[in-house]
Amino acid sequence: MQRPLSRVREYRKSALLAQRELAALIGFATQQACSELESGAKRPGLEVAFACAMALGVPLEDLFPHLALHIERELLARAHTLLDALRSDAGRSEAAPYVSALIKRLANHLDL
Repeated sequence: MQRPLSRVREYRKSALLAQRELAALIGFATQQACSELESGAKRPGLEVAFACAMALGVPLEDLFPHLALHIERELLARAHTLLDALRSDAGRSEAAPYVSALIKRLANHLDL
């Protein structure tokens, strides 16, 4: 069974809210927009994602786990590229430990 792209529906139901009620809270004009968000048909923008998390009292990464995973993987790839560039630039090598620690943190979180 495929996991949902978001857990909005699960948390909305736990809060005993109807789709139209959550839609009103997060600034959607229609219940249909909330339905599309719940089904994964639409990826939330930053404002909508934060509004959902605040309205439902849930961390963003719990509410949109696939989106969080995608962002973490992309950030890890960019961090590796940046670390290589920093190591070859003597003038910026002092930033390398921070980026290296970021890579370790992301890799641990992603279980790599």
